[in-house]
Amino acid sequence: MSNLLRSRLPTRVPAVGLIAVTLLLGCGIGESREDRIARVAASFASADYRTALIDLKNLVREEPQNADLRLRLAEALLLTGAPEVAAAEARKARELGAPNESVVRQLAAALIGAGRFQEALDELSRPELEPVADATLLRLRGEAFAGLGRLAEAREEFTDALAKDPQDVAARLGLAAVLEQLDGSDAAKREIDRALELAPQELDAHLALARWFIRAGEQEQAYRAFTAALPLARQRGSMNEAPVVAALAEIELARGQVKEAQVTLAKLEKLAPKSDAALLLRARSDLMQGRPRDAQPLLQEVLSRDPQHAQANLLLGIVSAELGNLGQAEAHLAQAVRARPDDALARRLLADVRIRLHRPGDARDIIGTPETVSDPDLLALAGTASALLGDLDSAIRYFERGHESAGGAAGSALTLAAASLANGRHKDALGLLRELQVPDSLIYQREALLLGALVAWKQTEAAKT
Repeated sequence: MSNLLRSRLPTRVPAVGLIAVTLLLGCGIGESREDRIARVAASFASADYRTALIDLKNLVREEPQNADLRLRLAEALLLTGAPEVAAAEARKARELGAPNESVVRQLAAALIGAGRFQEALDELSRPELEPVADATLLRLRGEAFAGLGRLAEAREEFTDALAKDPQDVAARLGLAAVLEQLDGSDAAKREIDRALELAPQELDAHLALARWFIRAGEQEQAYRAFTAALPLARQRGSMNEAPVVAALAEIELARGQVKEAQVTLAKLEKLAPKSDAALLLRARSDLMQGRPRDAQPLLQEVLSRDPQHAQANLLLGIVSAELGNLGQAEAHLAQAVRARPDDALARRLLADVRIRLHRPGDARDIIGTPETVSDPDLLALAGTASALLGDLDSAIRYFERGHESAGGAAGSALTLAAASLANGRHKDALGLLRELQVPDSLIYQREALLLGALVAWKQTEAAKT
């Protein structure tokens, strides 16, 4: 506090008055405009975007016609997770006369963040931008094309951006994401590694590597990559730290490390209390510990905000089935399948519930034909549903396809043998069972089926004579 201000305060300040003075001082009263502008720049430099946002909101409130401040506000809004509001501020800056090139950069980035890819591409395709198309504009075009699923065009834009600026890490990571879908994971990994060489302290590069390991099924490597990303995320504040902590908790649960996950979940719940990620992961933890009733209200809270949430519906379907409410389980699992038709787990659970509800026809309908399905568990369920419908020929086709998809696994072979026996195909069952090697846990099942096949085959042969 300056000596001048201190000299103007009364010698005895009432408690309420002292609190008010303290609050006013904390809000920047008495600071010059230049001091606050400098603090905004320092906040951006240290990735303290929330502090920058607060200062910029106050500055814009005082200077609503300042286009430059509105553009900076749009940037802060985007970096703090409000892309729609950021787009609106960028458009206001345009109306106030901000240079169109600067507006388009912020506006396109905000529209991409909001998932409005075609609008972003329209902005980036303005003819007047062609002469000034630098690496940033080309990268943004690549991101818009990628969001629209136009991958070949996205690759071209990212490649052109890197030709102009080989150090553009965001463009390299965008190219990696596209290459993974076009050319395979190895090509993507090379670009991610290059990005990390260029910018070893870049959070997005570490996250790209961690997610690559997840998709490759390398959980241990993914866990290490997320752990390496954590201090970088922490520097950017809770909005960036929380998703990394959530990813670590998810891997711990996937490994069955429930005790370790409890510690990580407690950190997540401090960073992002009542967030979807925290509620969903806590519900999964409760389920893994045999506490479906504890998981139920957590999932219901997520669905109260988003009734179509795929994962919450999936988990609540599991909870409902565990609690014996099969009708409710079916409703939630059907919603999960509608949201993600290619989710094999959701379809498998839904088919199982429908079989338990004595609706094998509906169960088989959700699975599809043997030619269109490759998941062994789905094929086994479809075979069971067909058998319950009395359609043994279809059951055999599903079980044969399941045995093939499972790589000849013992369990699928036994299922196929049992179906063959039920359909009177004793010789096929014998041929399968005689050569089948099974673990100790399945020996009794194999021997029982083999004995049944031998007896049935002998009876058939005796009937012929």
